Amino acid sequence: NLYVLGVLAMVGLSEMAILSGRLSSFLTLGESILIVYCLFYKRNISVGFIFFLLLTFIQMGYDLLISNVHPKLSLFIFG
Repeated sequence: NLYVLGVLAMVGLSEMAILSGRLSSFLTLGESILIVYCLFYKRNISVGFIFFLLLTFIQMGYDLLISNVHPKLSLFIFG
Protein backbone atom coordinates (compact mmCIF):
# COMPACT_ATOMS: atom_id res chain seq x y z
CA ASN A 1 0.00 0.00 0.00
CA LEU A 2 1.39 3.36 -1.04
CA TYR A 3 0.09 5.15 2.06
CA VAL A 4 1.89 2.73 4.36
CA LEU A 5 5.09 3.15 2.33
CA GLY A 6 4.90 6.92 2.77
CA VAL A 7 4.35 6.67 6.51
CA LEU A 8 7.20 4.18 6.91
CA ALA A 9 9.55 6.41 4.91
CA MET A 10 8.68 9.38 7.12
CA VAL A 11 9.13 7.41 10.34
CA GLY A 12 12.30 5.66 9.17
CA LEU A 13 14.00 8.87 8.09
CA SER A 14 12.75 11.09 10.91
CA GLU A 15 15.55 10.02 13.24
CA MET A 16 18.10 11.57 10.88
CA ALA A 17 16.02 14.75 10.86
CA ILE A 18 15.89 14.81 14.66
CA LEU A 19 19.64 14.27 14.88
CA SER A 20 20.28 17.20 12.56
CA GLY A 21 18.20 19.43 14.84
CA ARG A 22 16.16 20.97 12.02
CA LEU A 23 12.94 20.48 10.16
CA SER A 24 14.56 18.32 7.59
CA SER A 25 14.54 17.44 3.95
CA PHE A 26 14.84 13.79 4.92
CA LEU A 27 11.08 13.81 5.52
CA THR A 28 10.42 14.98 1.98
CA LEU A 29 10.23 11.53 0.43
CA GLY A 30 7.52 10.35 2.82
CA GLU A 31 5.58 13.58 2.50
CA SER A 32 5.73 13.43 -1.29
CA ILE A 33 4.52 9.83 -1.32
CA LEU A 34 1.57 10.78 0.89
CA ILE A 35 0.68 13.81 -1.25
CA VAL A 36 0.78 11.75 -4.43
CA TYR A 37 -1.31 9.04 -2.76
CA CYS A 38 -3.97 11.54 -1.76
CA LEU A 39 -4.15 13.34 -5.08
CA PHE A 40 -3.58 10.69 -7.72
CA TYR A 41 -4.23 7.25 -6.25
CA LYS A 42 -6.16 5.12 -8.77
CA ARG A 43 -6.71 8.13 -11.03
CA ASN A 44 -3.61 8.74 -13.06
CA ILE A 45 -0.53 6.91 -11.82
CA SER A 46 1.87 8.35 -14.41
CA VAL A 47 0.95 11.96 -13.56
CA GLY A 48 1.24 11.09 -9.87
CA PHE A 49 4.72 9.66 -10.34
CA ILE A 50 5.90 12.71 -12.29
CA PHE A 51 4.43 14.98 -9.61
CA PHE A 52 6.21 12.94 -6.91
CA LEU A 53 9.57 13.29 -8.67
CA LEU A 54 9.03 17.00 -9.18
CA LEU A 55 8.17 17.58 -5.52
CA THR A 56 11.15 15.57 -4.35
CA PHE A 57 13.67 17.30 -6.62
CA ILE A 58 12.37 20.77 -5.79
CA GLN A 59 12.46 20.21 -2.03
CA MET A 60 15.82 18.44 -1.96
CA GLY A 61 17.35 20.99 -4.34
CA TYR A 62 16.09 23.87 -2.25
CA ASP A 63 17.31 22.32 1.00
CA LEU A 64 20.73 21.33 -0.31
CA LEU A 65 21.56 24.16 -2.72
CA ILE A 66 19.71 27.26 -1.56
CA SER A 67 19.09 27.04 2.18
CA ASN A 68 22.06 24.73 2.87
CA VAL A 69 20.13 22.85 5.55
CA HIS A 70 22.59 19.94 5.53
CA PRO A 71 26.06 21.35 4.79
CA LYS A 72 27.89 18.05 5.33
CA LEU A 73 25.54 16.20 2.98
CA SER A 74 25.81 18.99 0.39
CA LEU A 75 29.60 18.77 0.55
CA PHE A 76 29.44 14.97 0.16
CA ILE A 77 27.08 15.06 -2.84
CA PHE A 78 28.46 18.08 -4.69
CA GLY A 79 32.10 17.73 -3.71
